[in-house]
Amino acid sequence: MPYKLLVIEDDKNFQHLIVSFLESENYEVTAVDDGLEGVMAFEATPFDLVIVDVMMPLLDGYGVSKMIRKKSKVPIIMLTALSEEKSQIEGFDSGIDDYITKPLSFTVFLQRIKALLVRSYGEETTNVLRFKEIEVFLDEHRVFVGATEVSLTHKEYLILTELMSRPNQVFTREQLINKVWGYDHIGNLKIINQHIKNLRKKLGGDFIQSVKNVGYRLDD
Repeated sequence: MPYKLLVIEDDKNFQHLIVSFLESENYEVTAVDDGLEGVMAFEATPFDLVIVDVMMPLLDGYGVSKMIRKKSKVPIIMLTALSEEKSQIEGFDSGIDDYITKPLSFTVFLQRIKALLVRSYGEETTNVLRFKEIEVFLDEHRVFVGATEVSLTHKEYLILTELMSRPNQVFTREQLINKVWGYDHIGNLKIINQHIKNLRKKLGGDFIQSVKNVGYRLDD
């Protein structure tokens, strides 16, 4: 399941850049415009990490961090154009975990986020299959394309996990039928075609390729 991040940033243009970037990295992002709204959002919904700007209306980043820290150990990253040591010290005193100055490097920004998530929650141990933007969380039977969860039928799920187990390998219809319906299935092998059609529609993109007169594969 994607990590849930809360972005508290009053600069709409910069907020949009951050959200677009984080969503492209498969995080689930909620964004708000001021400190008070940020605190209320955090109290209403569990988040895995908070990103907060310093200078904001109603309640600044220091105040937000102090209020969140009283209730949670969630990792907090502070964004600011202020580079003075005094400002950084005040940020750490308010309970933040990391401090990044603007203009920021999105590459460094991403690495800081990943490092804090690992430090706070450990290495990912969930049994996960990945192919391009598709993630299948096997322990939870949940499928995501990017940050969007996709609802599959049981048979669609079995077909997808079989294809994802060996990307680029061609699976015959017989192999997929045996996996999903069992070795004793008797019937038209083309029954698999409709399920593939439904999978393609739900997943979007051109992930599943047909191999004429043979079967299907996930193609890079």
